[in-house]
Amino acid sequence: MYRTPVGAPAAALAGTLVLTFGCSRPPVASGGLADDTPGQTASGLAWLAATQEDDGHWDVARNEGTGGDAAATGLAVMAFYAHGQREEHCQHARAVARGVRWIVASQSDSGRIGAHDDDARAHAICGAALCVAYGATVSEQTEEAAARAVAYSCSIQNPDQGGWSRSAGGQSTLAATQWFLIQRKLATMTGLDVPESALDGVRSFIDKVTIAQGQGLGTCMNAPGGPITPEATASGLFCWQLMGRERTDPVLIAAADYLMAHPPVWEEGRIDFAHWYIGAHATYQMGGQHWKKWNAALRDILIGHMRTDGQLSGSWDPGDPDRCSGGRVYSTAMAEMSFGLYHRFFTSTLFYYKTGPAPVR
Repeated sequence: MYRTPVGAPAAALAGTLVLTFGCSRPPVASGGLADDTPGQTASGLAWLAATQEDDGHWDVARNEGTGGDAAATGLAVMAFYAHGQREEHCQHARAVARGVRWIVASQSDSGRIGAHDDDARAHAICGAALCVAYGATVSEQTEEAAARAVAYSCSIQNPDQGGWSRSAGGQSTLAATQWFLIQRKLATMTGLDVPESALDGVRSFIDKVTIAQGQGLGTCMNAPGGPITPEATASGLFCWQLMGRERTDPVLIAAADYLMAHPPVWEEGRIDFAHWYIGAHATYQMGGQHWKKWNAALRDILIGHMRTDGQLSGSWDPGDPDRCSGGRVYSTAMAEMSFGLYHRFFTSTLFYYKTGPAPVR
């Protein structure tokens, strides 16, 4: 049985879990990505299912990528969950079940997932996928693997800088920290033990990369001393939201205003599926014109650039290799997560505790 976190509104939480982890598409207000794109959603999930390897993982190298397979596999599994697919009684149940089994089997004794992947974000992504899988199935084996993944994540948090980095002992970055915070929040929702003490260091790190006053209020840099960018600002805004900061906070409003001047665009060197996805989370939580503008731009991009030809039908071109080392699996999984209801899952439940229900769009 699902274990309700202390202080969570049980009725709202239970309803969200049923809608998110069941096979039925939950009713959402009009104007969202998922409402307008049933054909794209079905095609994207079908492409992911067709390209899965027999042992359950997705092979990045066979799909125009150069990175590791763990992160792509974790994202693909979460893409299915984002559309209500789970490990039984659903169209893509077999793909989901095989993907989860591969993630569990690839976990080392230390708790790390993707030990052959130099990017620690792969572990956080797979750990998040395990938390979602546990919330959907309440499997003891998945629970144990998810708990071990959380414990490993806590063990590699940078004790001096407070955040997380791509490699052990490296510079903490927002790009890495955001995925560990997502994993942490999902773990908390599913009742797994997550130390609260880790949050003090995270707050300190995000403070250091956020402009808190004066010109550039709310904008962020990926690491202390780095340049201010839309990508880092979207990550910082979402991290602050995951940490429980109110959406009425002037710093968060300023960050969202800055993002409105940098909406998603399909241009060489600016195709960034992870940034678009995180931005969708952050602006949806802010609501109003912030969400409407981001959603409209992203919807048009994803609908307009999904491949419809041959074996690539249902997928998205990965774009800039520096931004998408996971290749076509990564780009397609991230696009499907943006199309899906995963960010409604976050906003309707995770943010409920601090800010009330998500704003009406």
